[in-house]
Amino acid sequence: MARGELSYSKVRALTRVATAANESALVRLAQQGTASHVEEIVRRYRRVSRLDDAADAAKVQRNREVRYHWDEDGTFVLRARLPPEQGALVLQALQAATEALRQAANDEPPRADAADSSAEDSLARIRATPGATDQSHAARRADALALMAETVLRHGPGELPAAERHQVVIHVDAAVLADANADGQCELEHGPALAVESARRVLCDASIVTVREDAEGNALDVGRKTRAISTPLRRALQSRDRGCRFPGCSHKRFADAHHIAHWVDGGETKLSNLVLLCRVHHRLLHEEGFTIEQSASGLRFRTPQGRLVPDVPPQRVLAHDPVLALMQSQADRGITARSCVPEWMGEAPAYDWITDALWRRDHAETVVS
Repeated sequence: MARGELSYSKVRALTRVATAANESALVRLAQQGTASHVEEIVRRYRRVSRLDDAADAAKVQRNREVRYHWDEDGTFVLRARLPPEQGALVLQALQAATEALRQAANDEPPRADAADSSAEDSLARIRATPGATDQSHAARRADALALMAETVLRHGPGELPAAERHQVVIHVDAAVLADANADGQCELEHGPALAVESARRVLCDASIVTVREDAEGNALDVGRKTRAISTPLRRALQSRDRGCRFPGCSHKRFADAHHIAHWVDGGETKLSNLVLLCRVHHRLLHEEGFTIEQSASGLRFRTPQGRLVPDVPPQRVLAHDPVLALMQSQADRGITARSCVPEWMGEAPAYDWITDALWRRDHAETVVS
């Protein structure tokens, strides 16, 4: 740009997607095309990146897990992998329990918002523990996790109202919610970036605080916290749907209110524009590409490929005697009891060699290049 080879319009477009790895390639493209060419390239690249973000969010959801084992010294080892919003929720609960234990160790009365009053017995035991004030922060977190478990076991598992469940702070620009190609932030507070569709899913039914900022990011006005779904409206929705409305789903609890036309896109927050969905199917509609539409016959769900999800699976027509029909079908195709016997001679498989050969075959072009 300093040499006049790139215009301001081109540089402005490139800065939206440029990284240290792709900068030189983008500069070459800008040198060979017009500003409109560069804008189109950047727009398409950002669209693919947004799709990648949604795919990454879906992959994170599929890879969630909690594993545990008992170590040789008898300790219980726990390892968890959670999606960002669930991880932030667990972290928030862990911090509240840790704060309650810290105050208990100092003989301070726990704050009402730091821990549930049902944990008083546990807190009393912590106060009486010798050397409790000398614990490391990691040890306090371990005690806090046990306190969380005791609280759940005392009251039983239950869900918070959706507007209270999502007390995890997400910073997202209004322009980004309205247009996935717009510039702006979408991230957890003190946490990683969040896919835009994940933020839209959370905002279907959450407490919202609008902050107006100037160009430098300074807050000019902070609005009051409002709920996307009011309590009376949620009661009416629960009374009407009585659980997840996705075809074939029988979940009655842990359901979110979903805007058929999202309020970010101008959809109204009224009963006719809302539907209850369990968290699995709510995620399908946002991160996995499923869609929902209203028709004269009711709600219709479609797969990412556009196929209609039937309300009732098609009925299978079975033969008079399915077992005999299956045996006859196998005989007609020459299938016998020996057809599935492998040619293995009993030798130990070379798993490492087989895996390496398959990898090289699948990545042959990459290896050659």
